[in-house]
Amino acid sequence: MNNDFNNDTNDLNNTPQPDTEAPQDPGKYQFDQQPGGSFPAPDQNKYQFDPQPTAYTPYVQPKTDTYGPSAQIMGILAIVLSFVCCPIVGIVLGALAMSRAKRSHTELGYETSEGKTGNICGIIGLIIGILGTLFWIAYLGIFGIVFFAELEKALSLALPLL
Repeated sequence: MNNDFNNDTNDLNNTPQPDTEAPQDPGKYQFDQQPGGSFPAPDQNKYQFDPQPTAYTPYVQPKTDTYGPSAQIMGILAIVLSFVCCPIVGIVLGALAMSRAKRSHTELGYETSEGKTGNICGIIGLIIGILGTLFWIAYLGIFGIVFFAELEKALSLALPLL
């Protein structure tokens, strides 16, 4: 038993030194070694961290959209007023809704749903307002012609009586 121990220590002393090349055994793994038998040094910066702490960045409140909702309201009012009573007001509100929607887009850098809705409603209100204005001009023109024709006929009948 004591003899086995001595054999184990002799095997340990026969291991190759790092300065000498190890015998090439085709069954063992081979590593890329630098000349002289030593392995390349690991990258020293790979596991180091930055000793300087990063600066605290304060919380910045995101921008709020104030023009988008107002564009949406103006666009809806442009549609309603163009249909109901005054198409000229619908034209003005439609143009204002489109400009506010564009301003909302340029201030925020992206298009919000309210701004997009306001732009679409503004375009629809503008178109309906223009068509309504043309309708009222045509209606008043025809009504005016008919009114004045009837007025002239009534006056021609009434004047001989005087």
